[in-house]
Amino acid sequence: NKKLVALTKTDNLKSLQKTDSIKSLQKAVGAVADNIWGADTDKRIRVVMAASSYAGTKFPFGIKYTQTVVGTRADGIWGSNSRAAHDETVKKVQRALADLGFYSGKIDGIWGSDTTAGYTAARKKFKR
Repeated sequence: NKKLVALTKTDNLKSLQKTDSIKSLQKAVGAVADNIWGADTDKRIRVVMAASSYAGTKFPFGIKYTQTVVGTRADGIWGSNSRAAHDETVKKVQRALADLGFYSGKIDGIWGSDTTAGYTAARKKFKR
């Protein structure tokens, strides 16, 4: 009986950690933290990836939208404040992906191939 109780507590803890990690990923990109990797969560993460120099610093939904995702003033100018907010957002995404077990690289705020691989693997597992 004690083993069953311990197993149940461990399973619940793992489940809670997974749920919190998904929420952390959503919070990192300004999505509603509902534990559902839906279209809005995915769009926001893709916008952060697109704005990285790794992906060519692109803005598929406009600079202002990207600025709202990374949490800076949406003035339509991708300057130093926007880049700094982007890099902080990438760090948060990297931490959340690491918590999920999909990223083992350095938490450096630089979106690169390891972050892309982590995003792709997490997306494959959690996206609805």
